[in-house]
Amino acid sequence: MIIECEGCGKQYKIDLDKMKDEKAKFKCKSCSHLIVVTKTESTEDMMASLDEELDSVLSPSSPPAEAETPDTEIGGTEEKESIGAVARERKRKTKGMSLRTKMIFLFMIIPLLIISGSSAIYLKQMKSLASLITDESMQIVKQLAEDTVLEISKGVASQCKIYLENNPGLKKEAFNNDFAFKILAVQKIGMTGFTMLYEIPEEGGAWRSWAHVDPNIIGLDMSQLEDVLGTTFAGFWKIFTGVRGGVLSRGYHSWQDREGNLRERFMVCIPIEGTSYVIAAITYIDEFTRAIKLVETRAGKREKQAIQMIAAILLGTLIIIGLVVIIYGYKLTASLRELTDVADRVSIGDLDARIELKSTDEIGDLADAIHRMQDSIRLSIERLRRRRK
Repeated sequence: MIIECEGCGKQYKIDLDKMKDEKAKFKCKSCSHLIVVTKTESTEDMMASLDEELDSVLSPSSPPAEAETPDTEIGGTEEKESIGAVARERKRKTKGMSLRTKMIFLFMIIPLLIISGSSAIYLKQMKSLASLITDESMQIVKQLAEDTVLEISKGVASQCKIYLENNPGLKKEAFNNDFAFKILAVQKIGMTGFTMLYEIPEEGGAWRSWAHVDPNIIGLDMSQLEDVLGTTFAGFWKIFTGVRGGVLSRGYHSWQDREGNLRERFMVCIPIEGTSYVIAAITYIDEFTRAIKLVETRAGKREKQAIQMIAAILLGTLIIIGLVVIIYGYKLTASLRELTDVADRVSIGDLDARIELKSTDEIGDLADAIHRMQDSIRLSIERLRRRRK
């Protein structure tokens, strides 16, 4: 049996009796074209099959190749209209997302979601860390302030005890007028804080102050401050009278400053040992925590700046990725569309359709493969035409 290579026309003599299987395959030594041999198929059967393929490519009404005219040649006006109709029909049948839409989704939407999510997590962690640092710092500073006020009150109480022991004839009504004693009993704490001296009364007696920065407070029944302090008086009075029984009393209470602002004050009340007098040390706690508040404010500003910066980065990234995807996607889909159109033309017999695409990547490889397919089909049709003659 004689087998002819469809790629180059080289002939091979095949002994069908030596074939073990029904079909055998081998490559042409000249052009490496794959040749398939069927044991039951004769050369005449193969030629008849090729003739049928030729008849399917060339319309029955078409004249022989030698008699073709410009009006009926492949690629004429009617064929072009047919190609356009095929292309339009193919586009109508296309379903699902286009390649460009998939690229936008894969390279824009998904990265944007990932970057946005990671940025949100980063900002949340950063805010949590900043809050933790400021809160811990605030607690440490407040604790140091409390300890400082406590030590000051203890020191003042000790000094006043010594002075009173050395001056047993000093009357309480004269405490605020005795310059030496007042220096000991009334001392400054921070910027606006101070110490004062008052007396624990007998049962049913009035709580009166005997050494104070404000002379109008001297000898005043301190319970009368309720009319002035209003709702804030209860917190103050609880700490102020908590020394009954000679125990130390301390805590926070609200107080209205000279500007009319309600601020938090810390007060320590410590009895002077061996007497009925008490030293109270009072200060606004925010004087000690002001630096931490400034740090917290700066951290808030930095957080806003970080959010704005990340938003700008996200926007810039989105613009850059969008431009890259749109430009590259347009070029890629345009190249694929051109190759698809050429393949459509080849499928209906237009073997003269040329690809103008110049590319060195896989798209270029596909274009070269289509060129080779056109040449191979053209050679096969020419050989079949010669055999028909």
